[in-house]
Amino acid sequence: MQHLRVALLICVCVLVPGLAHADDGGWWDAIWKWDAKLTGLNTEFHLLCMDGSGRRVMGCEEWFKNIGGLFGRKVVHHFKVRTNPDDAIGPATFQPMTFDQVKHEVNLRVGYYHNYGHRYSAPEPDIDGSINAVPTILTYYYHVNEHFAVGAGMGMVTIYGDRFEPFNRPIVVPASYVIRPFSGHRGWGAFVLRGEINYMPEGFSAADFGDAADPRNPAKLVSNYSNRSEWHATIGLGFDLRGIGTYK
Repeated sequence: MQHLRVALLICVCVLVPGLAHADDGGWWDAIWKWDAKLTGLNTEFHLLCMDGSGRRVMGCEEWFKNIGGLFGRKVVHHFKVRTNPDDAIGPATFQPMTFDQVKHEVNLRVGYYHNYGHRYSAPEPDIDGSINAVPTILTYYYHVNEHFAVGAGMGMVTIYGDRFEPFNRPIVVPASYVIRPFSGHRGWGAFVLRGEINYMPEGFSAADFGDAADPRNPAKLVSNYSNRSEWHATIGLGFDLRGIGTYK
């Protein structure tokens, strides 16, 4: 990449029942070092939440039932862990938990992004055409304390658009940092910052997007763009309603 490019990514977290969990909140990310500027939606599902003893935290998914907390409604959570073994005789017993007692999360992040503006930076020609990206990334986060979590992940990005066949690129997230600066605050406790480094070991070329020379069409606008790999630095602002409210 020859010039710094910024793409605003709106990340809306969605919840599903069962084993798939996600933040009762959303994100607004900015991405650097991607030639085509992209904007879109991103969803993160929490496949597993555990406390410091490795016990599964139940109730981690909330199906947006607390989204009304953004508008002044009461926020209530029902996090719990089982206290007796699975093979114990008698009924299961449970202990209530708070979100700051969660130490481990395994997440599945999926999304859809669409480009705006020209495909390439100057001095490449002003070539237009849609580029769509659908990332699927498995991540792990360790909650150091109630204010800070660190994680990593890996996955795949499917890319499709005008004038080229769909293709995939692996993506690695060597470092992801989540900061909750106002954890414990009644209202601002839902506010979250996220910084992340993403690496795509297999880069892109104009030919991938159908913009290489075509002898059958000498008048076609072509690009010589090529990059062996892609590094992305991202920073985001968001909210996570699991960090505020009452726990029962």
